Order: sequence, then structure tokens, then C-alpha cells
Amino acid sequence: METSWDFKTPPLLLDYDAETPNPEQGPPSRRPGVDLLISQQYEQYKTFWTEKFFQLHRNEEELNRIFIKIYGLEEELTPDVELKDVTILQPEKIITPEGGLEFKQAEVIKQFISWSVGCMFGRYSPDKPGLILANQGETLKDFLDRVPEPSFLPDEDNIIPVLDDEYFADDIVARFKKFIETLFGRQHFTTNIRIIEESLGMDIRKYFVKEFHKDHLQRYKKRPIYWLISSPAGSFNALIYMHRYNNQTMSKIFNDYLKEFRSKLISRLKDIQDGIFTGNNPVKEEDRLRKQLKDVEDFILTMTPFAMNPITIDLDDGVKVNITKFAGVVKGIQ
Repeated sequence: METSWDFKTPPLLLDYDAETPNPEQGPPSRRPGVDLLISQQYEQYKTFWTEKFFQLHRNEEELNRIFIKIYGLEEELTPDVELKDVTILQPEKIITPEGGLEFKQAEVIKQFISWSVGCMFGRYSPDKPGLILANQGETLKDFLDRVPEPSFLPDEDNIIPVLDDEYFADDIVARFKKFIETLFGRQHFTTNIRIIEESLGMDIRKYFVKEFHKDHLQRYKKRPIYWLISSPAGSFNALIYMHRYNNQTMSKIFNDYLKEFRSKLISRLKDIQDGIFTGNNPVKEEDRLRKQLKDVEDFILTMTPFAMNPITIDLDDGVKVNITKFAGVVKGIQ
């Protein structure tokens, strides 16, 4: 799992066709840029992990038999292990009434998306397994020292907008689509995005705006490493990576993203008033934009002291101690 220290690559990205020199280590990571359908990779994933799951189940029962025999407990204990108690694939698996194994495709895709966001921030890279940037204050330069010729470059300023429309060219949806193209090639790009959205049950923008942060909080047990800077009504959202936070981060969000977003909302409102709006219901859209603008202007007041008075964090203090310093601007603080 991504939250374990020995995590290398999400299972969906392993090369199941490659020879495996060491079966204990599993298949190697797949090389980025090879044209590939995610659906094909998912089928290989299911085949590999189904076999591994039932092999582990057999091993656990055999070990039980050995220890029961050693201690003479044949009359008291059974070697049987229920399938639901097999330790691997806990979030992803469903045990059928017939004793078969099914997979939660949405969960597998969400795990992949979580890793992709890590790649956007430089925590991970499709070019090198394991953690890349995981120390306080590390930058893009540190990333390039460790991955000199990356196929996918992390975000430079550690700020990724998460908005309900394309207000910024480098928002999370644009980055995710570029990531999919980098990993799986151009040939199947449209199909791969469709497969992901069908698995999620919604388009990718809606998932990032409405669901990603909830999933992240759950995955990291309410100790998020990706912090969501969010206005009260959620009109403005931007993700940052805690480990790359520095004293200029909040000021940069304030000046380069939040205030810029307000300007873009004002510009869209002006287009409606000037009759330039091309949508079906300009009255409804104007009302929606005005509500967003009010939310953003209120948030500007809240963000001002954070932008003017930089806050220092210390990773050694842990997530909860650090994140509470940003009450009112970071979503999900308990």
C-alpha cells in the first residue's frame, strides 16, 4: 500500500509480462510511454493477484497445519483460514459467497490516482520506484538530482489548483491527463480516460473536486500529506504537498492563484453582462458565479494573515501538529 514505507509502485503499474528474477519482489515497474490500455493492464493485475492471493491462503493454512501438529493441538484447532482474513488486498478485494475473489475496480483506480498526485508533487516518479521527495523543504532541483531525465516533471511551485472548470492551464485535471498520456501513450489516451471515469462513476474533474480529498483523508487515516487549501464553500481549492511547504507557499497561493481566480470570476461575470456568454442559461450561470465570487472574497480576508505572516512547520512534529496551524484555510482539520 502507498502508506507503507516499503511502497515502490502501484500494482496497476507493474509489468506483468516481464520476467521476474526474484519472485519474492514481484514484477518490475512498467516503463512509461508504451502504448497500453488500462483495461488490459487491469486484467493482468487481477490474474496475477488472484493467483498470489490463493497461494498465500494455501501457505497460511499449511503453516497452521505444521504448528498444530508440532504442539499436538489437532483436536482443538483447525488449520482453516477464512478468505476474508488473508492479509493482502484488504481494500481492493471482495470474497464471493462461492469462495471466489473479485476486485473493486474503483478502489484500484483510486489507488493509482493517489499515486499519480504523488508524482505531480515529486513524492513519486514513474521513472524510479519508491519515495523521491520526502524530506522537509525539498524542491524541484532535489527531484532532478535524483531523477535526472524524468518522463514526467513535478509541479514547480508545489501548488496545484483543484477547480470546477479550466481556470488555470496547470490545474490538477490538465496535469492528470498529461500524466496518463506520459504513462500509457497517446494511442489509447481517450479510451484510458473513459475507462478511469467509468470506474469512478463520474468525470475526472468532478472526482478531484468532490471526492479525492475525502479518499486521501481516509487513506492516510486523517493525517493527510496533501493539504487542500479550500474556501468555505469550496469555490477555490488548491493542493499542496506538506513536505515541500515553505514560508512562501501561502503567499504564492494568495497572490498567484486565489486573487487570480477572483479576477477570472469577475471576467466571466463581465462576459455574461456583455452578452458574450455562450451557455444555455446565463441567468443561472451569473447567479452561480456571484456566489463563488462572494465565497472567494470572504476567503481572501481569511487568507490575508496567512499570506502576510508566514508559518513555519516542522515535519518531526507530525501531521496533526503542523496542520492545525492552518485552521480556517486547510480543509479536514479535526
